Order: sequence, then structure tokens, then C-alpha cells
Amino acid sequence: MKKKEKKERFFRRLFKFPLIILTIIVIIAAILLGIYGYIYSGKNVYAYVKGEPIYYHEMFNEIVEQARKNNVSVLVLQGGDPQSAFACYTINSFAKEEVISRKFFYLMGLQDNFDCTASELDTAMYEFKKAVTGISDDPAENLASELALRQITEQQLRTVLRGKIIAQKETDKLTQHIVLTPDEIYAYYEEWSFAFDEKGKTSEEIFTEKYDKIERSALSLEKRQYLIKLKANLMEENESEIIIDNRYKRFMRWFYQDIMNLVVPDEFQPEQV
Repeated sequence: MKKKEKKERFFRRLFKFPLIILTIIVIIAAILLGIYGYIYSGKNVYAYVKGEPIYYHEMFNEIVEQARKNNVSVLVLQGGDPQSAFACYTINSFAKEEVISRKFFYLMGLQDNFDCTASELDTAMYEFKKAVTGISDDPAENLASELALRQITEQQLRTVLRGKIIAQKETDKLTQHIVLTPDEIYAYYEEWSFAFDEKGKTSEEIFTEKYDKIERSALSLEKRQYLIKLKANLMEENESEIIIDNRYKRFMRWFYQDIMNLVVPDEFQPEQV
């Protein structure tokens, strides 16, 4: 009887052993998959500003914005010739500066309790769709093509627009102190009079009739110049808070350098601010 019991206990322990090993393997595999998932998810992050992520879709979206703003075809950016490479570098630099500075203004806006209402966001989406679809016979297809070009989904675009609205409220606050005297407005008009010229009217007549428009243009320019300096100062003073890197790139650098003992490809190197 005792021999039989010993034999049964032996087989129970024998069957338990593979089960324990299998359980350990499953746990280790789950941990490794979790770690890999965490690392890989960082692949979507372009940079961090004060610990807050800027995603690649924000950067791609801004590249298209900057290309059109500077009258550069997006197709030119994909060329392999020196001229295209220079254009690509320039537009990418503009886009990088814009998304980083906007993130600063966005975070400052949150601190000032600015928000984006549902109505403001819907209006921004409507304006975006109207700009990219125009009077197209198939606006849905045009919108889909535009989003694909920008490598962004409609939901991601809504998040980007929300950030822009809050950042804009902050910049409006930061520039509200800027005012111009009549003499400054006239000096602006003298420099840019060709933009307001009308045949058959004297300079003084044009200035008087279009004073409000000239004042808005002069004030807009003054605010833009102020913000350019402010952006540069923000970037310089907070350089340590800007990290153009992500955990996926860091992992790949470790893998190439320490595990494979190979040169790290450029695509995994961090960018300079």
C-alpha cells in the first residue's frame, strides 16, 4: 500500500514539473512581450517637450503645412537630388521648430487654464475640410487622400487642432500688450504701400480709406516678429527640456552597439534641437 502511495506521489510530482516549467515560460514570454510592446509603442513618438510627447503624425502634418506655406511641392521633398534634399532639410527644420514651440505654448496655455470647446474644434475641422476639399465632387475621397498625405487619421487631426487652438489662445495672451502708434502704422504703410496701392488715388487718400486694414496688417506683422523672438528664446532657455528621441530608438541603439557590436543606423540616432 505504501509503495502504491509513493508511486502515485511520484507521478503527481512528475506531472507537476512540466506544468510549472510551462507556467514559468508563459510568464516570462508575457513579460518579454509586454516589454517589447512598451518599447515598440515609443516608435510613434518624435520628441518630448517637458516630458510631453510630440508624435510623428504631428510632425508629418506640419511638414505638409510648412511646404505649402513656403510654396514647396510635397513631391519635391521626396526627390533624391541635392535641390530636393536642401528643400527637405529646410522644410523639416521649419516643421520641427513649429511643433516644438507650439507644444511649449500649448503647455503654457494649459497652465493658464485655456481650453478648446467642442464648437471651436468643430469649426477648426470644418475649415480644414473646406480648405482641402474645396468644391470637389468627392470631398470624402479628397479628405482621405489629404489625411494619407499627412500620415494622420481624422481623430489624430482633431487632437492636433485642439492643441493648436489652445496654443493660439496662449500666444494671443502673450501678444495682447502689443499696440502701435499712428506714426508706427504710417511707417509700416510707407514700407508696404505697394500692397495697398490703388490707381487714381494719392498715398494719403489710400492711407485714410484703408487705415483699419493697414493697422491690422501692421499689428499682425509686429506680433509675428515678437513671437519669432519669443520662440527662439523658449527653445534656447528650455533646450534641456527638449528631447528629440524615443525609447524605441534608444533600445535599437543598445541592440546594435552592445548586442550586435555594429554601427547604429542613422534612423535610430537622436536629433539635435
